[in-house]
Amino acid sequence: MIYRNEAYTMVREDKTRCCFGCCDIVHGMIATGIFSVIQGILEIVILVFTDLPTVLNIGLAICALVHIVFGFFAAYGAWHRTSYLLKPFMAMAKSITVACTIAIIFSLCSHINYETAIDNFKLWDRRTHPDDEERKTRIALGLFTAAFATALLISAFHFVFAKKCYRYLKSEEVIAKHRPTPNTLSPPNPNDRLAARMNDRHVIKSNYF
Repeated sequence: MIYRNEAYTMVREDKTRCCFGCCDIVHGMIATGIFSVIQGILEIVILVFTDLPTVLNIGLAICALVHIVFGFFAAYGAWHRTSYLLKPFMAMAKSITVACTIAIIFSLCSHINYETAIDNFKLWDRRTHPDDEERKTRIALGLFTAAFATALLISAFHFVFAKKCYRYLKSEEVIAKHRPTPNTLSPPNPNDRLAARMNDRHVIKSNYF
C-alpha cells in the first residue's frame, strides 16, 4: 500500500528497499553519515601527521570530533528512521559552513598583505625567511583557501541533504501516527456478511435459471 504526502512523492508502508545501494533518500543519508565519520578520521590523520598553525590544529580537532560523533548519529538515525537524531548533524553542518565562510574571507584578505598573513598563520619563523617569502606565503594562502572552499561545499551539501531527509522522515512519522492500527479498526458487521451471502445466493440462482 502506498500513502501519498504533499511534500514528497510517496512513502511506502512495506520495507521493500534494497540494502546496498543509495536507491532513496534514506540510504543516501546513511551514506552521508558514514562519509562524515570517514572525513573526521581523515582530519585526525591530517592533524597527527602535518605541522599546521595552532589555530588550524584546534579547528581541525573540533571538526574531526563533531564529524565522527554527529555523523554516526546521522547514519544511525536514518537507518532507524528517527528524525530527531538528524538535528545535531544539521546544526554541525550549518556551523561548519559559517566557519568556513569566515575562514575564506580571512584568507582572501590576507593576500592583500602577505606579511600580516605570516604573523596570523604562523607559517614560519620571521627571522629565517627565505628569499621568495611572498611566493611561498601566497601558495600557502591559496591552499588554505582551496581547503576552506572544499569544506564549505561539503558542509553545505550535508546541511541541505540532512534537512531534506529530516523532512522526509518527519512526514513518515506523521503518516504513521495517523495510520489506523489493527486494534483501532472496527469489528466486521454481521449484517454485512449476511448481505454478501444473500447476494451470492442471488447470483447463483440467476445463473442457474
